[in-house]
Amino acid sequence: MNSDRHPMVPVPRALRIVLSETAAMLQDTGEQTEILSTVPIEQHEMLIGRVSAEMVRAPETGYPPYPASIMDGYAVDSRLLSSMMYPLRSQVAATWEGENDGDEDVQQFHVLDRIYAGSTAKDQLPKALDVDVIDYVRDLPKTVYITTGAVVPSPYDAIIPVENVHEIDLDNQVISISLSELRKVVPGLWVRPIGCDIKANTVIIKKQERIEPVHVGLLIQCGVQQVRVNCLPRVAIVSTGTELYAHGEQNNLEDGRNGIIPDVNGPVLCSLLKTYNNCQPTYVGIRTDDDEEGLTELLKEGIHKYDVIITSGGISMGEMDVVEKILVDNLGCRVHFGRLHMKPGKPTSFFTKSLPNARKCLIFAMPGNPVSAMVCTELLVRPCLDMMCEGPFRGNNVVQMVGCARIHPEVKATLMNDVKLDTSRPEYHRVTLDYKITERGDLHFYARSTGVQRSSRLQSMCDADGFMLLPQGVKGRKVKAQKDETYPVLLTKRLLGMNALGFSGIQVKHSIHLGQCNPNLGLLQIYGKKAIVSELDHIDYRLIQALGGNDDILLLESKTTLIENLSNAFHEMNHHLLDVIFVIGVDLTFIENIKVSKCLKGLMCKRSESCASVLLQSSVTDAPLTALSEPLVGWIKHSNGSCFVVSIADDGIESCARILRPMIVGGMKFATP
Repeated sequence: MNSDRHPMVPVPRALRIVLSETAAMLQDTGEQTEILSTVPIEQHEMLIGRVSAEMVRAPETGYPPYPASIMDGYAVDSRLLSSMMYPLRSQVAATWEGENDGDEDVQQFHVLDRIYAGSTAKDQLPKALDVDVIDYVRDLPKTVYITTGAVVPSPYDAIIPVENVHEIDLDNQVISISLSELRKVVPGLWVRPIGCDIKANTVIIKKQERIEPVHVGLLIQCGVQQVRVNCLPRVAIVSTGTELYAHGEQNNLEDGRNGIIPDVNGPVLCSLLKTYNNCQPTYVGIRTDDDEEGLTELLKEGIHKYDVIITSGGISMGEMDVVEKILVDNLGCRVHFGRLHMKPGKPTSFFTKSLPNARKCLIFAMPGNPVSAMVCTELLVRPCLDMMCEGPFRGNNVVQMVGCARIHPEVKATLMNDVKLDTSRPEYHRVTLDYKITERGDLHFYARSTGVQRSSRLQSMCDADGFMLLPQGVKGRKVKAQKDETYPVLLTKRLLGMNALGFSGIQVKHSIHLGQCNPNLGLLQIYGKKAIVSELDHIDYRLIQALGGNDDILLLESKTTLIENLSNAFHEMNHHLLDVIFVIGVDLTFIENIKVSKCLKGLMCKRSESCASVLLQSSVTDAPLTALSEPLVGWIKHSNGSCFVVSIADDGIESCARILRPMIVGGMKFATP
């Protein structure tokens, strides 16, 4: 059961966790590739949207592999023409039909052959000539008739377009060309030389490039019959709930049976994933909540068969919500977050299961309401699958891969209507977008709500171009997003940056949404034998207020423990979700303070003595008794990097927070130095 023991994690933090786990898995497993054929033609659609696992080059000849005529006309030898004396005298015999009647001098040519596209000179046999015609054409320069795209035979290297040629009626065996046209002839005139369209060894598909229809054409032109591509992740979609029936089975239901609804999530999520072009989705079907054994077996089998599993339903706080219990207790999965600080989709959870050969199955447990499932799939699953589709090439380590991961494009839009703010969570509000071009040539976006935003109302997804990021409301201060106010929007449809063949949004490192989230704090309160327990209720409030209040800080996790349980309590905290952990001793004796310092020093991988010294001086000035404690500042390592740790006495909260606030609220990166 997804209970309150899970802290609510902001979406930016949750997405970084998902991407970090995905990147770590890809780093461990390496590239997973397969070979796809460019023939037969039916397989071309299988290539579209796939990511190439190799660099593909054009062959040595390039394309076209032969000199090709650009025009219908007559091929001539420019070198022969240049050796002829100009102006040439007309050699038109007055006795021949088709005599040139113009005043301009012309040169006659003997047409040896006729070459059509798809054939060569040897394929076309010239017509037999009469003896008198043979005598006439014997000394004429030679040419061949040629059509567009046909091979230009040697020694010809230029084409005279047919419209610039005068034909003479000798069964098309003799033509005349004006001297002015002949003077224009240069080598290569109206001829595509070998390799002019695609030069030899040109890269036609880069490694890690997404294959588009134009690439299929290039592959065929270059004669490439096979391409190695990254394997698409296999995704299973499982719907849970005793109230569900599969679409098409409603006629089999007993009359009078109430509370039964069609399974929407399975078909919708499967269809949604297919539009991403980055995975192979499979709708596994429906499992009821009361069949724990059956659901366990299904998920156990799916973990070994699929790369990603998406469940819907059974992840909230009800008695029948058993998905987390099955995954964690029955199957040994690790939960990375169990609730999201967002609307819709609060119960959304993320699990992983380690497998042999460094494999890992990623499991997303979505809420049962269809809008929540769709929104969270779009926000979390889509970037994850896109990273898996591209493979472990964007960066040398997990941090670089996460920074280069593609996420939704972001724009700012002006609201066209008032929207009530939720005072418990920020909202990802579905909106339609329009835009106008400003006088400066910029795009100004306008957003309108898609209507009632209930997570069960699937119609709110209709016409939605993106999710507007509305802040959490504050009672008595800000409870409404008003018309003409501007807020960020995450684009979900193909609009100014979304590629129809794949996810081509912005990189994480350039994201405002992911880059400007409030720092996540953890608080571990330690009390000794003489501590007044009632005072512990005020520690978290004092810390948050000293750091600037809830607008700047998110207290993600708070624990209270006896000094004897310090080490265990510290290890149980969700370090990978936190930026900073404050360890605050309440009414500790001198000996107890020494015990705390000794324990934390053993856990830290790096300490900052200078920062600790500054904190001690500041706290002693305000509260001299804090000299009996030893402030500690340092870092601890965890699966996704490191976490900044500050240990102080309760009397030094305000003075130390005054020193640390600019670093914490200002967005200091608390990475291990």
